[in-house]
Amino acid sequence: MSIAIESQMLIRKSINIVFNAFVDPVIASQFWFSSSTGYLEKGKTVKWTWEKYKAVTDVHVLDIKVDCSQYPRH
Repeated sequence: MSIAIESQMLIRKSINIVFNAFVDPVIASQFWFSSSTGYLEKGKTVKWTWEKYKAVTDVHVLDIKVDCSQYPRH
């Protein structure tokens, strides 16, 4: 079984700040999950933990697009 998840939201911050918030576990653990075993980097696997829900998952990073200039600015 293959699982794919996509999410979208309007965030009123610069692209670089938002990108860093998702790849840096210190920042992301303040709003997304309780803890992570590392930065999101291409080819790495990190473990995300949500303590409140007693949930843990491995995140396999297939690709990271760091060149934010390709995305439209609204």
